[in-house]
Amino acid sequence: MPHTTTNARIVRRALECFSRGEIRRALTHADPGAVVDWTRSPGLEAGVYVGHEQAARLMGTFHEAFERVQVEAEEVVARGDTVVVPTRMRVRGRYGIELEVRTASLVRLRDGLIVLWRLFPDRHEALAELSRSAPSRRPSPRAGFRVASTWYR
Repeated sequence: MPHTTTNARIVRRALECFSRGEIRRALTHADPGAVVDWTRSPGLEAGVYVGHEQAARLMGTFHEAFERVQVEAEEVVARGDTVVVPTRMRVRGRYGIELEVRTASLVRLRDGLIVLWRLFPDRHEALAELSRSAPSRRPSPRAGFRVASTWYR
């Protein structure tokens, strides 16, 4: 099975686990130091989360706030170790109010584990980021981003 197909499958499985409320199981698909960049969130809990505990807290927020959480991958675009997945999230509040939100995520994997999950407001922005990170334009190996006092590459 091609590497990109495997990565796409890992991302789909993580989304399915999250949708069922199986947060710990979703995190088995993530590196222990994985970064969830939720700074572009249109709603709950905008911020950057590092590691399983912080990611679990973020994911738990959705299942605590809503009676039902359903996330569907509308498509999966895989290129090497990076996957873009536009999603449709449907939630139902405790009083029956339903909400639907469409976003997209850029997900980077290393050795079969998610190391970065970055939320974007739409698929176009996520795909643009994927194009910018194409191998021919990849920044130097020293490039990265910093959260607190730790560099992530």
